[in-house]
Amino acid sequence: MIRNYWDIFVGTLLRGRRGSFYGITALYRSDPRPFREDLPVLLGLLAERKISPRIALRLPLDRAREANERIEAGGLDGKIVLLAPR
Repeated sequence: MIRNYWDIFVGTLLRGRRGSFYGITALYRSDPRPFREDLPVLLGLLAERKISPRIALRLPLDRAREANERIEAGGLDGKIVLLAPR
């Protein structure tokens, strides 16, 4: 967890960028409207390549259990993306 804080606040500054937290908070759980408003904005920023989330691993959807186990084990440098079947 400390490494995550370091990456977001110090590591990004050293790379000439700035970082911030974004998550589904208790507020979003009690009132999903802000999340519904933010999600299209985030997806738009992603499509415009204005944000670039760090991806540690891509797995097919049928390996979701493995993805969860990897998350629980820790040590990932980024997010896991589950890929839908084509």
